[in-house]
Amino acid sequence: MKQIYSEKYRQIGLKIAYYRKLRGLTQEELAERLRAAGFDVTQATVSRDIRELNLSKLSTGPGRQ
Repeated sequence: MKQIYSEKYRQIGLKIAYYRKLRGLTQEELAERLRAAGFDVTQATVSRDIRELNLSKLSTGPGRQ
């Protein structure tokens, strides 16, 4: 059962990463926008979630992740 949830969370994470990159946002910029919308997030929580979802950070150009 845990693996089913893990895969669903991974798919959600991939979608978040896709749309974040599509809009040209860094992880920090995404975190800032989430905070502005009332969500309690930090760069650390975003990075932790990326680790837990087994996502990889890929460089998309100078200064972007």
